[in-house]
Amino acid sequence: MKEELIKFLVIKIQFKMCNLFFILSFSRSGSTLLCNLLNNNKDIDLVNESWLISTTSILGWKKINYNKQKYLIQLFNKTQKNKTNHKNISLNICEKKEVYFNDFYKKIIGKKNMFVGEKNPVNTLHFNFIKNNFINSKFLFLTRNPLSIANSYKNRWLKKYTSEYFLFKVSVVIKTYFSSYLNYKNENNLILIKYEDIINKTTETLQKICNHLNVDYDEDMKYNLNTLFLEEKTKKYHENIDKKLNTKSIDKYLKELPKEEIESLKYLLRDVIDFFGYPNKIRKPTKKLIRLEKKINRRVKYNKSKTKRILLNFKYKIFYLKYLIGG
Repeated sequence: MKEELIKFLVIKIQFKMCNLFFILSFSRSGSTLLCNLLNNNKDIDLVNESWLISTTSILGWKKINYNKQKYLIQLFNKTQKNKTNHKNISLNICEKKEVYFNDFYKKIIGKKNMFVGEKNPVNTLHFNFIKNNFINSKFLFLTRNPLSIANSYKNRWLKKYTSEYFLFKVSVVIKTYFSSYLNYKNENNLILIKYEDIINKTTETLQKICNHLNVDYDEDMKYNLNTLFLEEKTKKYHENIDKKLNTKSIDKYLKELPKEEIESLKYLLRDVIDFFGYPNKIRKPTKKLIRLEKKINRRVKYNKSKTKRILLNFKYKIFYLKYLIGG
């Protein structure tokens, strides 16, 4: 019994010393809320969307020289400036030699708390990069009813566009993320979390996450405080960041989306809805909707293509060159 206890404590200490965790999700699925709740735990420190992972993944950097280190620090400081308590990371941590990105990343986000994580929906598309660079890291994948995601996406970015463009854009985004998730859904270090469970079964769901991370559950995690310290300008895009958890946010799409758009989304996103076990009843699609689905599928295929990766790599190299020239 004593030996088992010692073994357990050693494993827990090793995890605290060397591991990170990452919250992956669909965009507009409640990841900021989850991040906010987890940050209430005194043993957890979460970074909100640093963009270091996706940038380095797209550029294909494994080792980074002095200039690349400086570039990543200015990117990190820029992305964290919407936090009222953020203190800029000094360029003094850069080394005038090549270092591994994973070591540099840990140096940037390292905090006094031992369990450090990052949430960024875009990292969902870079799972293999994270897994290969951060051995033994753990993952949460957050999902939500795709119809609610679509509604939130429209309210944030697509209110001024035509219904057809909205259906196309949001379906492409959701199906691209879903396709990526399917590639690693069976990974041992990953668990699936539903937004609806965070709202309806808060304590149980947070305990499940703590067990996965091997961290003690903290009762304060149930309270939705602005632990991310988001400034007012940013908070307006996360309307529930300071509000008591309630079920009103779960089915808002029923009141806010036109019935025709809901029916179209039920058809276009039926594979995602069915996979995650959300109720769905579809009606026979029109020829126009079938044509739109073919267009969506072509775009999703392109998003996963080598051509897309090459173009993104070129785009991000231009960003980096502009930084080098501009200083």
